[in-house]
Amino acid sequence: SERTQLLFEWLVEHSAAKRNELSPQALAEVARLEAMSSPELYALETIALGAVAVIGAQSGISRGMTPLACVATGVTICFGGILRDLLCQRPLAFGAQSYALATAAGASVYVGLRQLVVAGYHIPLLVRIALGAGTAISQRVYVWLHMSDAQDTFLSPMANYKPRVAAGRAGGSLRSSA
Repeated sequence: SERTQLLFEWLVEHSAAKRNELSPQALAEVARLEAMSSPELYALETIALGAVAVIGAQSGISRGMTPLACVATGVTICFGGILRDLLCQRPLAFGAQSYALATAAGASVYVGLRQLVVAGYHIPLLVRIALGAGTAISQRVYVWLHMSDAQDTFLSPMANYKPRVAAGRAGGSLRSSA
């Protein structure tokens, strides 16, 4: 695959003194890339996004905000992931992994169902939570299954974790394309 080819090219370029020895930094960079681009990480982030979409929307509801403001709180809560990326010195994920879109969809469904309850329809709380979180999760699953080969698109999953060889820099690092 292209990813494997880029990894090998980078490793050959950055092997210690071209003696086919790998430096600890090169091994650490490859391990970091492998861990961050794993389907398991994507699945965990997806489940977490479904949860924070509902939690953020509910926090707006509990404060008596308008429905649109409640959806906005469901979306802005995903910026905790951006803060995590900054603190961990990871590549930023501004939409490349569709955080905002997933949380907006999940929060919208949850708030919409809540508005139906206010209007007098009986929709159990667990159903509203499951449908809100499920919407966010479904959006991310769809993107993973149908857009995983997309190049540099807004919805491309794990786009900021794909390897790219840093050209023209001695001692460059294997960084992901944003």
